[in-house]
Amino acid sequence: MSKLGCICGSIINDQSDNIPNKALFIRDQDFGEYSNRYCNDIASFLEAVKNGKRNEWIKNYFSETYPTEIVDSSIIFDIISSSTRVFEGDIYQCDNCGRIKIQIQDKNLYASFAPEDDSYHEIFQKFRSMNSK
Repeated sequence: MSKLGCICGSIINDQSDNIPNKALFIRDQDFGEYSNRYCNDIASFLEAVKNGKRNEWIKNYFSETYPTEIVDSSIIFDIISSSTRVFEGDIYQCDNCGRIKIQIQDKNLYASFAPEDDSYHEIFQKFRSMNSK
């Protein structure tokens, strides 16, 4: 998605990374399947590495053209990313009126919810960094 119209007349743009009014979510009822999927795939990859079948596993899991010379941590990141794409949805907030737009399943359709008060301004601000505990 690159642009999403809001009922207030504003346009929500999604044309870059690190957007301050966007979030990704995984539905609670999908979370178990999502985490099982990437954990099992990572375990399978690690087993292949241990058994000297790393490149064969990569070609079977990704494709013949996926680079095999990259580090294992990059492959694990790609395993998690591929699982995440299957289950994630988008949430946007209109900068003008504060409405929340939530993606419906995997469609290019969004349900809209209006805030009840002005406390919505910090919803999409960065919550944590890797250095905070």
